[in-house]
This record gives sequence, C-alpha cells and structure tokens, in this order.
Amino acid sequence: MQALIICDVAKSSEFYKDFLKKTGYERIVVCERAGAARQKVGNTPFDLVVVNAPLLSDSAEDVAKDLAERNESQILLMVKNEYLSESRKYMEKHGIITVGKPIHTDEFRSALSFAAAAQQRIAMVQKENQKLQKKLNEVKIVTRAKILLMQSEGLTEEEAHKKIERFAMDDRISRVAVAKEIINRYE
Repeated sequence: MQALIICDVAKSSEFYKDFLKKTGYERIVVCERAGAARQKVGNTPFDLVVVNAPLLSDSAEDVAKDLAERNESQILLMVKNEYLSESRKYMEKHGIITVGKPIHTDEFRSALSFAAAAQQRIAMVQKENQKLQKKLNEVKIVTRAKILLMQSEGLTEEEAHKKIERFAMDDRISRVAVAKEIINRYE
C-alpha cells in the first residue's frame, strides 16, 4: 500500500511515517507543501493521504477537500482536538476521515483500518464498474452489427440476433467476435 503524508513539521512527519510503516504501508512519500503533494497525487495513485493541520502554505482543510474531490485516495485529516467536532462535521460531507491531535494510537489505528476498508470497497466497485463497461461495450458492438444486418440484408431485429448467435455457435466464437466480423464486412 502507498501513502502520502502532507506535513510541514518534521517530528510529526516522522511519527506518521513510522506508524504507517508499522501498519503495512510499504511506500510512504512525505511532502511539506500542498502544491508538491497535489502534483504527487496527480502522478501516483496513493491508497491513503494524511494531511496534518495546520499547514503553513495552505489551509489543510482545503487541501484535504481538493484531494478528496480529485482522486480515490482515502484522506485522513489530523486536527487539534479543540477543532475536531466542527471539522469532522464539515469534512464528513466530503468523505474525509478526521482524527484529533494529540493522537491516540488506538483511534489512529481505527481510522487507518476504516480507511483501508473503504479503499477496498472502492476497488471492488471500480472492478465491477469495469466489468459493466466491458459488457456495455459488447452490447453496443452486437447492436451495431444487428443494425447493419437489418439495413444490408433486410432482416428483422430478431432474425439478425439469431443469425449472430448461429454464426457464434457454428464457429465456436463469441457473439462479439461475430459482430466485429459483420461490422468489418458492412462498414
């Protein structure tokens, strides 16, 4: 797993880095500036982004919100306990997990566990989405082939469908492969 830490306090950065290593993160990148972090996130898919508030260069809340809107990484925003309740209400709307400072290791571990579980769910949904996109593309190809058969050979939709299925069974290839052959022949 990969993590990005956005923190301009060296001692805090080291704490986060050590803690994340102990919980299974293999690749950990630390950025002191929000601009550099935004660039890293644009180039590398991180599983987790830890934003330590406050930041000298930018509003940590704005950085967390911006990153949450632009990628699938789980975002942990670390804020002082006195701001935790207010910040949590605002950040939850953007899918950001907010953790209070000083950090209690059990709470931090729980937040990391929650973030990992959420990241797994996102990966599962993305995989399902890819399967559905593939299926939709296949349906579009077969539909295009049916339309070409209807136009070129004067078949009904049902006849065109049966013809594609018959060729697929006879040649022991998929309906999509037959449809592509038909499209290549008539276009």
